[in-house]
Amino acid sequence: MSMVEAMARKLAIHACGGRDDWNKWAEFDRQPYRDQAIAALKALRDPTPEMVEAGQAVDCTITAEPVWQAMIDAALDGEG
Repeated sequence: MSMVEAMARKLAIHACGGRDDWNKWAEFDRQPYRDQAIAALKALRDPTPEMVEAGQAVDCTITAEPVWQAMIDAALDGEG
């Protein structure tokens, strides 16, 4: 399952008060949640200065921003 699909499903479950009817829904009912997941991942693509600082504290031999963006890009690959 892609990250977009996993996020979309969690968003739908949350919107339905914890009930997981994802597999019963038609594609047109699922798509708005996928769109929300894509929007959230796109927002996450650019880390805040605090996130960059925290990531750089883990390993000072690399820059956290390209690593984070590569991870988000991978999650969005083929989805957005």
